[in-house]
Amino acid sequence: MTDNAREYYFSTLHHLALLYLYLIPCIEEVFDNNNYSIQTNQIQEISKDIFKAGSKNNNHEACSYALYFSLKYDFEMEKTCHSMALESNDCIFMLLGYLRAKKDSEGFAIDEYLKRAETMIKLEDRTYIHVC
Repeated sequence: MTDNAREYYFSTLHHLALLYLYLIPCIEEVFDNNNYSIQTNQIQEISKDIFKAGSKNNNHEACSYALYFSLKYDFEMEKTCHSMALESNDCIFMLLGYLRAKKDSEGFAIDEYLKRAETMIKLEDRTYIHVC
């Protein structure tokens, strides 16, 4: 594949992933396909745009995938991802945010995730007791 074709392939993938967020789970196969070498900085660019689109639409699954890609392909995400994850009430999003904070050694964010988890556990216990 020529360089121009590879660039067109990447830009089309990038565009379609942002246009149709339901395609995001399929992107990992493309990233890992050795026939089309996509650089880490390109994956980072797509992931950051996916995160922006997900946060704009309150799509926590899209934001979770962006964090997952940042962990798998080892690049940093914006620091605002932690506040969004903590406010989301989405366990997968918060778990990936916690793992991102742990990887980046962000002590304050790690503490916030742990406090949030403890709060959720206490609320779950109260809900269970109240229902019984």
